[in-house]
Amino acid sequence: MLVALPTVEAVLGNNLVPGLADRYLARTGYEGQQTDEPEDPDRPDNLLEPVPGDHGAHGDFGDRARDSSPEFWLARNRNRLVRR
Repeated sequence: MLVALPTVEAVLGNNLVPGLADRYLARTGYEGQQTDEPEDPDRPDNLLEPVPGDHGAHGDFGDRARDSSPEFWLARNRNRLVRR
């Protein structure tokens, strides 16, 4: 099931131009995961054990997350939409 527009775009793009995204990510993937923000020296780490508490699935980009997806709705309701 393809959920979210970037996933659909990636799959379609890979079908049309295989390897293009791989080359792009090879050049930009590592740097794209870096930040200029300084690390909090008091931040707990989870290298050897989980950090206590429920931190959920959101991080720095949680404010951009959405509660719904048109692609997910279409996938869940495709039988109702297409009658045979």
